[in-house]
Amino acid sequence: MRRVAVSVVVVTLITLTLACGGGTFFISATNNGVSFFAISGTVSVAQVTFVDGGQVTIVTLLGTGTAQTFNFCGNVASQFPPNTFVTVNYKHNVGCDTVVKVGR
Repeated sequence: MRRVAVSVVVVTLITLTLACGGGTFFISATNNGVSFFAISGTVSVAQVTFVDGGQVTIVTLLGTGTAQTFNFCGNVASQFPPNTFVTVNYKHNVGCDTVVKVGR
């Protein structure tokens, strides 16, 4: 039953992402649930701010005419140069996501 629930969530997330046209989206499931995500797009904005007393980098990625905004934990703005195509691997957390790797 759990596999069916995870499969439904995965298919729903992929469908919603592709319907929005925002870059490439991958998801990986493990025994503990979702382990990581990846998204690709061109960096529009990378801005560091404070949320609930902690640093968060707000990154907007452009893909096929749409924009997606992500909140990454800490100051990781230097990994997101403007007008650069990137692929970001990250782990989802409450409040902000943790960057695992940024590829160009």
